[in-house]
Amino acid sequence: MEMLSGMGKTCAAIKIAEEWKNISQYNKIEIKSVVCGGEFTVLLMADKNIIMKSDNDYLGNCIIPEKINKNVLSVSCGVSHTVALLDDMTIQIWGFNQSNMFKIPANIQGKIKTIICGGFHTVAILQNGYVVSWGNNIYNQCVIPDIVHHNVKQIACGSHHCLALLTNGELITWGCKDDGLYNVPIVFDCTIKQIFCGYTYSGALLENNKVIIWGDNSEGQCLVPKIDKIIKKISCGILHCVALLEDNTVISWGKTNKENMNLFNIKDIACGDFSTVILYDNNTVKVF
Repeated sequence: MEMLSGMGKTCAAIKIAEEWKNISQYNKIEIKSVVCGGEFTVLLMADKNIIMKSDNDYLGNCIIPEKINKNVLSVSCGVSHTVALLDDMTIQIWGFNQSNMFKIPANIQGKIKTIICGGFHTVAILQNGYVVSWGNNIYNQCVIPDIVHHNVKQIACGSHHCLALLTNGELITWGCKDDGLYNVPIVFDCTIKQIFCGYTYSGALLENNKVIIWGDNSEGQCLVPKIDKIIKKISCGILHCVALLEDNTVISWGKTNKENMNLFNIKDIACGDFSTVILYDNNTVKVF
């Protein structure tokens, strides 16, 4: 795939979270979801277009390829790259190209079902269940275990590691072994609802609303507070986690900025490296 940096439309830097409000109101288009990279955010719109913002775009994170024209199904982001899955089951990649992050494996375009970005690598689940990966492979995070192929339900990625939920309910991890990342718990008598990864830690949300997190706990990101409400989704940064609850409020733990955060009427959440992005029901977005 050709390198896309330098193509497309460059977004302006955002310095105040309130500027996001002007974007959504000006376009009069519903924002469906938010996704974060290291220091940038992607808004997936109802018309399948995307809008990007960044405090620091020196790596070209927000230079959107012109080939993307209102046909984006989903987006995943790494520290400095973005991958969009289009409605023809192909992908486009842009941002800072290092470690062959733009080198898409041959013969997968048009066959891709799901995309997941790690810090500096990308994983794709194909429509036939086979899994491929490319990019930085310093810890063999792009070497997919044989058991994962055709048996995977979900995949999540951290900086240099991956976690997979298999169809039999088993969790398996590969890549970096630091910080106890391979100490994967065995889950008995309960279905796993969601798996997630922070920079150097991993976690699972169970159907009984229990949250299990393991790996780096330097800022308490593995110490889950008591949560009495049903959890809909969990998102993670480098040192913090945020959970979206059934009543459209949030709860966070680890090293997180809770000051001045409006915790009500929330539609979606996403975590950057050290930030939390909140999409509210009134179609506005704020960064904390």
